[in-house]
This record gives sequence, structure tokens and C-alpha cells, in this order.
Amino acid sequence: MAKLSSFKASGNNILEQVSGICDGSEITVSSGTYTLPNVTSSQTLSTSYADASGSPITYTPPSGTVAVLYEFQFQFSWSNAHCISHWKLYIDGTEVTDARNSLSGYYAENQFMLRWIFRIGSSADAAKGIVTSWDSGKILKWQAREYGTSNGLDRLHLTQYWDGGGTDEFSHPMLNIVALK
Repeated sequence: MAKLSSFKASGNNILEQVSGICDGSEITVSSGTYTLPNVTSSQTLSTSYADASGSPITYTPPSGTVAVLYEFQFQFSWSNAHCISHWKLYIDGTEVTDARNSLSGYYAENQFMLRWIFRIGSSADAAKGIVTSWDSGKILKWQAREYGTSNGLDRLHLTQYWDGGGTDEFSHPMLNIVALK
């Protein structure tokens, strides 16, 4: 099995890349045409897990792929002084438990990127996101929830402040998927 560090995305080992703003754009690459999610407004998290808008996409890598890099970048902003959120990653309905993480901070507001490298190997390991084969579409997505109602990071794709004031500004999320050989 190849070492994770050998999956650096460079011109030498990239088979294809699907990358763009989540505005409903279509991107055609060797494995097909992909429509990026169309996110037009902010998302409010609750104490129940829900798909992070902009993150779900069905992807089929081209033949010869040994790993798929999946990146989801989004704006987040606080609604409570100490905001805490929890994140889970899924591939085709199976949680990649090693990817669980939390995002928190006091008055947190920033662009944030969640990423994972799915590997195609001789034996599957759901916890690590390793699959034995990937020759048809698999849904990749992140789910999120807030810690509690008094510690919510409940605003995705929206700023808290803008241009010297308290104006909320919408910010499109972005997806990047790279098939590596």
C-alpha cells in the first residue's frame, strides 16, 4: 500500500481535477460531466447532523486512480461568542470515522477547508475511507451539527462582519476533487 505522503497532488500524478465554486456549474473531465451543487444562501446548523450545503457530490474517478483528494471550502461565522461544531465525512453512506473533527473558537469567522484522501486498496477500511474498488458514482459529503444551542457555529456561507460593519455577506463554498494515480 502506498504511503499517504506519496499522494501529493502534482502534475506528475494527477489524472483529473474537478474544481469550482458551488454555483451549479458543470465541469467536464475524462470520467464525465459533474454538476457542482448550487448554493444560493447561508445554512443554519442545529443540534442534529445535516449535510453541509455545497459538500455533497457524486463522483466516479477515471481508470487507474489510486486515491481521490476531496476538499470542501466554506465561510463560517459565529452566532454565539464561543461557537463549537462537529463534522463527519461520508463516502456512499458510510462514515469515515477517522475524519471526525470539531471546529470551534471565540467569535470565530473564517474560510475553512475540510479535506480527506480516499484510497483505493486491496482491502477496505471504512474508518480510513479506503475502498477496494471505485468504478461507479459514490456520494462524498460532510455532515455538521452545532455543539448546543448556546455554543452554536450555526452559520455557513455567511460572514458576521463586512466592510467595517455588522453586515452579513453571502460567500459561495467551493469543491475540489483530484483523482491521483
